[in-house]
Amino acid sequence: MRKRDTLWETITSIRLTKLFFLRLFEGLILFIALGSAIRFSRQLWNILFEMPFKFKLSDTAMNIMLYGDFAYVLIMVGLAIGILAANKRFIRVASVITIFLAIVLLLAKSPLLITNILGMLVSLIGIWFSYRAKL
Repeated sequence: MRKRDTLWETITSIRLTKLFFLRLFEGLILFIALGSAIRFSRQLWNILFEMPFKFKLSDTAMNIMLYGDFAYVLIMVGLAIGILAANKRFIRVASVITIFLAIVLLLAKSPLLITNILGMLVSLIGIWFSYRAKL
């Protein structure tokens, strides 16, 4: 029979090294990216079902912004998947696209200012991870 460690032995055997903190920070960034994507998709869902179904020129501009928001959600989820899969090139590409979309949405005065800034921060940290960490 194999001797298995108890929970206490497992917890006390964790060493606080540089790699441990990088992995902990990476997990935190993963959950922030997923949370940002979920928040964006909930807001997008609310906007879509609260809009009146009339056609105006301003609605076309609003629809373009909604497509931008939807692309932002997909890229943030892709960034989270890239962090989970530890694919450095995918993390870099998704981070650059997310930064570009966040800047465009900030210039278009999207109502989700804090989520945009948080997404840009997550993307910058994702780029840093892809160069710094041993994924």
